[in-house]
Amino acid sequence: MPFMDNGEYKIWFEDECFAPSWRPRDTLVIQHGFGRNSAFWRHWIPKLSDTYRIVRPDLRGHGRSTSSPAPWSFEELVDDLAEFIRELGAGKVHLLGEASGGMLAIGVAALHPNLVKSLITSSTPQKIDLDHQRFFSAGRESWREAILQLGSKGWAEWLIAQPGTVAQMGRRQRHWWLEQFALTPAQILADLSDVLITTDVAPLLPHVAAPALVLAPMQSAATSIAEQVKLAETIPNACLQPINGVGHEIYIDKVDECVAAVRQFLAKVNSTPRQSSNKVD
Repeated sequence: MPFMDNGEYKIWFEDECFAPSWRPRDTLVIQHGFGRNSAFWRHWIPKLSDTYRIVRPDLRGHGRSTSSPAPWSFEELVDDLAEFIRELGAGKVHLLGEASGGMLAIGVAALHPNLVKSLITSSTPQKIDLDHQRFFSAGRESWREAILQLGSKGWAEWLIAQPGTVAQMGRRQRHWWLEQFALTPAQILADLSDVLITTDVAPLLPHVAAPALVLAPMQSAATSIAEQVKLAETIPNACLQPINGVGHEIYIDKVDECVAAVRQFLAKVNSTPRQSSNKVD
């Protein structure tokens, strides 16, 4: 798979489509969340690539993407994703973001509406409030210090042991999950945590013009269902789909429910110009 070089660093991405060549097909860009990479969404490809072109970039410094030196800003990371979409040359795309990746997707949808045909968030908070910052700090002075002291894999091992975080996994899946998390250097995660603790996407929500789907975990340790409801209510044209998974990673343990909601939502987007319902039928 190719890299996209923006002059400062290189973005690795996966680009797959198995739809018949003669059929028109939209592009769905999937942006992973904190510490993850494009491989965490690989199991979605067989379920959607018969209809859509699926593009999965690694966030700067994550997975196989390189990085420019910190400090970064939320606006820079939003511009990263916006420029990546422009360079794809696919016109308006459907944009799916998970957790902090969803915060970036909201930024792109609000600030670069000409790039986004629809927005989908999965387990996306409006902000990382003080309670969640303390939670991610794992008993240390700060989230940043926890990551630097424990390392990427060590912090992930701590996280995976907390209720309401990751999906239920067997031994091999757990090993794979931790090894993938470890691909991203601790310094990158610490620098990203600095961005996230100062970010609140709430002011951007009323400016999202594209139809939106909120995939809302009901048992996440990182975002409450009340926050997810507020997210859907504040975005002007949003649908709320509660997903009763075991924790935050509903895209893993409730993949069939999530994909069904996404397929139904995208079919509606492609058949009607505006969405007005607050739920997926």
